[in-house]
Parts: sequence; structure tokens; C-alpha cells
Amino acid sequence: MTLTMLPNPQDWLRPEHTDRAVTYLLGIAANHDDAALADLANDAIGVLGRCRHIDLRYGARRIETACEYAGRYRWDPPTIEVSQSRSRARDAFTALHEYGHHLQKNDTTWALDVLGTLPDFTRRRLEETISNAFASRVLIPDTVIDDVFTGTISAALLTELHNRTAASRHAIIRRAVALATTPTLLVVTDYRGDVTAAIANDSNLFAPPRGSHQPDLARLSAAVEVGRVSRGRTESGLQYSTGRTRSDLSIELAADRDGFHFFSVITPTYRFGSQQWDEELVECSNEACGATFTATPQNRHDPCGGSRCPRCGACGCERRATPICPHCTLELSAADTAAGRTEHEAC
Repeated sequence: MTLTMLPNPQDWLRPEHTDRAVTYLLGIAANHDDAALADLANDAIGVLGRCRHIDLRYGARRIETACEYAGRYRWDPPTIEVSQSRSRARDAFTALHEYGHHLQKNDTTWALDVLGTLPDFTRRRLEETISNAFASRVLIPDTVIDDVFTGTISAALLTELHNRTAASRHAIIRRAVALATTPTLLVVTDYRGDVTAAIANDSNLFAPPRGSHQPDLARLSAAVEVGRVSRGRTESGLQYSTGRTRSDLSIELAADRDGFHFFSVITPTYRFGSQQWDEELVECSNEACGATFTATPQNRHDPCGGSRCPRCGACGCERRATPICPHCTLELSAADTAAGRTEHEAC
């Protein structure tokens, strides 16, 4: 396959052109008989480990890298390094992501006529985008998409892709979000409702941070059974690290094959109209403090489900009884209590 150049190389970042670039790289990859695409989809780590034209170093040691994944590519000699995690599927995505860098660096047309013409920041962004898309398309081939995709992104589609491939949940949502034609947010949560991966295709639909707790997704996942789909709307709102929540969203959720992780497809409830954002104001539970503050994931206290006050540190946990001065009826300080006093010295 030949690559038709674009007048403005930065346009390769547009989804339709990114797709063409990845198709071009897949054609190059198909010429390597020691790394067949079908074999890479099933066992990327094993295939690249036996590959003659590249050296894969896969192990538990930590790798210093600027890449968003725990991997690194070196051009001379061609070497991929992947830091082993607890998930073989995630490591496969990382290895294929770095293999995508290898293909980009070693194709003269792409490396010189496209990457070589771009400023450093744009070049790195394009390389990462292409490598992510390449890894997703290897793990979830077009033939699988053709079998199951009916034109609509759904939670059932995500679980079916997970069932049919060796791809990680992260790779599944990366591949699927590229198929969406309307504003769509895809989220993976664990059984607690904590985000493990999220990606959106629209600049006005923000992905919640990894590790953030999402009460609405926890509520829907608590009732759904494997093989079934749960639907609802945001009540608590999708929560962000800024303390703001977005409440105008519809949710479709399904459990994956292990029953402990869940795929969610989140879309704006209303096609037209302004976004609905809310802030949760909390009054400190310590009457002596009296502060009012915004609840955020950072000040959330998991044992009690409340929020810690940024001023005094109080939360919703039941407070230990504090001695009261019999004269002024105010609490004794920690210093008074430690000194064995039962009343304020000034009273």
C-alpha cells in the first residue's frame, strides 16, 4: 500500500487520516513473516520475543520512560523493553504500542516525509496516537469488528469484543471509541465503582481520572448480572478531581466475563443545551470548626464515605468523646486532656 501525503502533515492527527496511517503500517507489518498479525493478536509477547528483526526485553524491572505505558523503544539496535505487570493483556498492548514506534521509525516514507516535517511536540503526539491505534487494531482486528459492530457503541458490544479477543479492557475501549460517531465516553470500573480506564472522543466530554470513585457506576454495577445490561442516568453525577460533577449523562453498563469489572458507555442525556455541572458543598462535622468546603475525590474518606475538612481534618467518622469543661461547657484541648485537667485553667 502506498501512502498519499497530506498538504498539512498535522492533519494526520484527524481520526480519518490516523486510520489510513494505521492501515498503512498494518500493511508493512504483514510483510514480516516472523510476526504475523494473527499471531500477534493472540500472543504479542511470545511472537515479538521470537522475532528475528527486533529484540524484546520483557521482565519485572522498572523502565525509565516518557511513554504513558511501561515500555520503551530504542532504534539502534531495534529493541523493545516492556516492564512486566500483573496483566499479560496489558503488557501485550504495551509491546504492540512500542512495535508501532518501531514500524514508524523504520519506514522511510513515514519517518522522513511525515514525522520529520513536524515540530517535536506534534511529532511525539502523532507517534503516540498512531502507536495506540496500531496496537488496538492488531489486538481487535477489523474482521472481529465487522462481525459484531452494528453501528452503535453499546456496553454489550464492549463485552463481546472482550470475550472474542485477548485484548485488555483498556485496549477494548480505545478501539471502540474510535468507532463512535456521537459524543461518547467509555469507562472501565472495578466492583467498587473505581475507574481503571476511561477515554472520550469529544473535547466537551471529559474522562474521569483513573482511581476516582464513581457512585453512579457503583450503583448500577451492584445490580447487574453477567450477560445483562443496566441502564440509568447520573444521580450523584460523574465526579472529577476538581470537585465538580456532571449530572446530564445517560449510562449503559455491563459486566465483563469475570464479573468483577464493568464496561460503561456514557453519553449526554440531551443532544442540545448547555452542560449541567454541580459542586457538592460540605459543612464540616466539627462544630468548633464550622468550615464549608467543596467535596473532591482527594478529600474523600473511604472508611466513613464522608469528606475530610481541609481546615481541621474532621470527617464523618464517629468522634471519640472529648471532656467538657464544667464551667464554660466547651471542649478541653488535647493539651489539657494530656495534662490530666478536667477544666480550663482560666475558668
